[in-house]
Amino acid sequence: QSVFINMLDYLTPERSLVLVSHKGIETDTEEKWTGAQYSIRRFEDFEVERWTSNINIPELKLPERNSFIARRFDQRRFCNPTLGFSGDDHSPSTLFRSAAKQKHVSSLKTLSHNNTKSKRNIAVEVIERDVTKKWEGGDPWRPPIMKNISKTTILWHKQDTTFKRPRTNVRIILRKKLSDVSCLNSHLLTKLCCWILTDSITEATYPAGLAGQEYDFFSCENCLEIHFDAYSGKLDVFMQFVCEKLKNAKVEENIFDRYKEAQIKEFRNYFKSEPNEICASRTYMALHKLKYTEWSIEERLHAVDSLTYQNVKDYAKILFENVSMEMFVYGNAAGEDALRFMNIAETILKPTEPIVKREIPGNGIKLNSNTCYYNIYPAYDNSNQNSAVEVTFVIGTFTRLKSALLSLLVTICGESFYTSLRTKQQLGYSVECFDSLYNGVLQLHFLVQSNSRDPLYLEKHIGEFLDDFEAQLENLSQERFDEVVDSAINVVLSMPKAANEELEFWYSNIENGLYDFQSREKTAKLYATLSLSDLQSFFRQHLSKECCPSKFVTGIISDAHAKELFGRDDYPLPAENSVNGEQSGFGANHLGHIVADSLSQSDVEHQLSIKDDSNNTNISPQVEIVFVENWKHFRETAQAYPTVLQIF
Repeated sequence: QSVFINMLDYLTPERSLVLVSHKGIETDTEEKWTGAQYSIRRFEDFEVERWTSNINIPELKLPERNSFIARRFDQRRFCNPTLGFSGDDHSPSTLFRSAAKQKHVSSLKTLSHNNTKSKRNIAVEVIERDVTKKWEGGDPWRPPIMKNISKTTILWHKQDTTFKRPRTNVRIILRKKLSDVSCLNSHLLTKLCCWILTDSITEATYPAGLAGQEYDFFSCENCLEIHFDAYSGKLDVFMQFVCEKLKNAKVEENIFDRYKEAQIKEFRNYFKSEPNEICASRTYMALHKLKYTEWSIEERLHAVDSLTYQNVKDYAKILFENVSMEMFVYGNAAGEDALRFMNIAETILKPTEPIVKREIPGNGIKLNSNTCYYNIYPAYDNSNQNSAVEVTFVIGTFTRLKSALLSLLVTICGESFYTSLRTKQQLGYSVECFDSLYNGVLQLHFLVQSNSRDPLYLEKHIGEFLDDFEAQLENLSQERFDEVVDSAINVVLSMPKAANEELEFWYSNIENGLYDFQSREKTAKLYATLSLSDLQSFFRQHLSKECCPSKFVTGIISDAHAKELFGRDDYPLPAENSVNGEQSGFGANHLGHIVADSLSQSDVEHQLSIKDDSNNTNISPQVEIVFVENWKHFRETAQAYPTVLQIF
C-alpha cells in the first residue's frame, strides 16, 4: 500500500505529457516522411499554476460502486450432465434428434495425442464414449449435450474442464420466420436496429466493460444473436441487465442519422472495392439463392436511403417478436447454471415461435452440364488499373468423401497454382485457389487479380494450368500424397489450444443447424482411408478437360484492359438494368467473338454454341457458352440444389 501511495506523488502536472489532436491546432513543424503537421512545446508557468492551485473539482470523484465486478473466481465442480431430450414433439429436424438423444457417440480411442507426429493410426481407432461423463485426457472432444427443450427454446450445454477459465460464454440465437425478414426493408431495418440499440446502451454498459464483462448483438440471415463472455460469478446479473436494456432501448433520431449514413457509406464503398473482392461477392450472389443476395447493391443503397427515423422507431418495437430461441452455454458453468441463464433469457426475451418450424434461408445453384458461364462486368472504379477473374467449378452437394478429396486437391493444387501464375508467369499479385461449402454445395475457386491482363486472358491461363496440373497429379508420388494426407489429419485432430477455439467449433455446428459434432473424427478417419487413385479419379470426374466440366467465370475488367481487349477507346458498354439500376454484364454481342476466337485457338477441339442468358439456341454442342448479363435473371431461371437440411 505504501508503494502505491508513494507512486501517486509522481502523478503531477509537471511530470505529464499532454497530447492534443484537433483540426484547429496551430502547428510549426512538418514530419519528414508522412508530412503530418505538429508542434511541441513545454507547459507555460501559468498553466501549471492553474492546474495545481485549484484541485477541488467536484466533477473529479470516484465512480459509484460497480455491481458488475466479479469477486469470485472459483471453478465450478464438474457434475455429470444429464440429457434433456425426452421425445420428438418439439424437434426441429432429424439432425437435431440424432445429436440430442445420443448418450454414446463415436470417439477417438486415444484422446491425448499432441505429441504424436503422425495421427493416421489414431484416426482409424475409434470407440464409443458416454457424453454424460468427463473424458479424461481429452475432454475438449466431448460434445455438448442438449440440456433442455421446450416448444420455443433449446438449450445446449458444455462445462469446460480443460482450460479452467473463471468465465462463461452464452450464445443466444433468436430465429425469426423468413416471411418476417424476406423483404429488403425488413432486412435493413433489422441490421440498423441492432446497431442503433447497441449504441443506445453503450453508456449504460460501460461499467460492465470496465469489469471485463463483454457482449455483442447483431443480425444474420434470419436471426438475431446475442453473445455474452463474462466472469461466471456476475454473468446472470450482466445477462439480465443487457437483455432488459436491449428490449427496452429507445431509438434516438441522432443515432439513427449516424448509422443510416454509415450504412449508405458501406454500400457506396462497395464500388471502390478491389476487383477480386467484387468478383468473390458477385460469384456468391449468382450461385446461391439466399434472401439477402436477392438484392443488388444498387437496390440496397436505394432502399436504405429511403428509410426514415419513424420506420426504424416502429420496427424496433417488434424486433424481438415472433422468435424462437436456441442457446449454448459453455465454460465455467454447471448444468443448473445453464438452466438459470436460460430462464433469464426466456423471461426477458419471451420467445413465442415454435422451434419445429426452423427454416433454411437458401440453397445453391446447379450449373447445366458442359456449360461455361461468363459473368463479366466493366470496372466500377476507372482509376483502379486492376482486373480480376474468379473461375468457379460447382462440385455438387456435400458428402464427407467429396469434401475430403476436394480439401486434399486444394492443398496440392493451390501451391502449384500460385507458383505457376504468380511466380513464373507473373500474371497477378493476388493468386488464390480455395474450396468453399455454402448451403450444402461444394465449390472450387480460382481467383486472380492482375494489373497487366484482362479477365478472359487470365481465365484462359487458369484453364491451361488445370490441363498441366492433371499431368502433375497423374505423376504425383505416393510419398507426397501420404505427406499431404498426414498433414490434413494432423490439422483436423489438433487439440483446441484455447477455450474460444473449442467454443467456436461447437457453436458453429449449432448455429448452422447441422449438429455435426463428430465431424472431425469422421473426417480424419476418412482421410486415413483415401488413396492416391481416389484423388486422381476425383479430378478426372470433376475437372479434367475430357469431361468438359461446367464452370462459372466472374470477371471485372478495368478501363485500360477493356480498351486493349476491344481494340478501341470507345468500346461498347453494357446497358444499365432498367429494373434496379444495376450495371449489366457484357453479353454475347460484346464478347462472344472474343471468347470463340480464344477457344478455337486452344488445343482442344470443341463444338461451340454462344448465347446470352436471354435467348436460346437449339444446337447441341459439346460445350455451350452462356453470357450472364443479369445475374438475378440467371439465378431465377437456373436449377437449384436442395436446401442444407435436405442434403444432410
